[in-house]
Amino acid sequence: RISMESLLADHPPVPSTALSYGTSGYRTGSLDLLKSVAVRMGAFLVYRGCLKASPGDADGDGGGSTTVHVGAIITASHNPPGDNGIKLVDTDGCMLHARWLATVSDFASAASLSRWIDGPAAGPVRAVRCVYLHVGMDTRPSSPILCRALEAGAVAAATQLNDVAVRVVWHGKVPTPIVHYGVAESAMNAPSLRRKYVEQLVGGYVGLLSSSSSPPPPSTEAAVSRPVLTVDCAMGVGSMLLPDLVETLDRHAETRPDLPICRLELTNI
Repeated sequence: RISMESLLADHPPVPSTALSYGTSGYRTGSLDLLKSVAVRMGAFLVYRGCLKASPGDADGDGGGSTTVHVGAIITASHNPPGDNGIKLVDTDGCMLHARWLATVSDFASAASLSRWIDGPAAGPVRAVRCVYLHVGMDTRPSSPILCRALEAGAVAAATQLNDVAVRVVWHGKVPTPIVHYGVAESAMNAPSLRRKYVEQLVGGYVGLLSSSSSPPPPSTEAAVSRPVLTVDCAMGVGSMLLPDLVETLDRHAETRPDLPICRLELTNI
């Protein structure tokens, strides 16, 4: 295990003027900057996750939980392939709550994390025994590098926080919502999660159609050609859900002929 001190020495802090955390997380074309940020975000997620068990945390459950779930997605969505980024997922599966943005910026620009990991701020986190860190990424070449940096930061922080355990829930190459869903569900079995996510997604869609007061459009046999739906899957990760999505929609189309559910056919992924 690499100590937090050594890890931070190898990954210099990032001034807030060089990179800032926004709605889309951190994004830049500089891999060196992102590696430094990833190490610190791994440490931050462990710190943030542990605080969920604290009664003083406005976003926590205050119930003295000994395990928590947090997440990170390595992606820059539709940015050019040379860019990359990091998005953080809070303990409830939502985007990182606004009250933590200043702390994230402080972590990213800090030469030392002892203020949070060793100092008085670390007090409330001592009761937590395990942090489940959900990690997903897109298909960019730099994504695996940043995943390793993120995990290294998390493990170093957990070791320093009285040997809190970190368990990485590896989702692989997935769309961003899958990691949010994994944290919200406190899932530990990533392979089965994609199917469950698609089932709930389509189930919600069918539920909306069922509650609609509008009747389905009349069918016509005189259609000249089938419509083509082009799906834009950022850096390819969205396409990995399409086979399950198509199969699930078709199944519902067969069982609910009263609803206007289209039949889909994949032609190119």
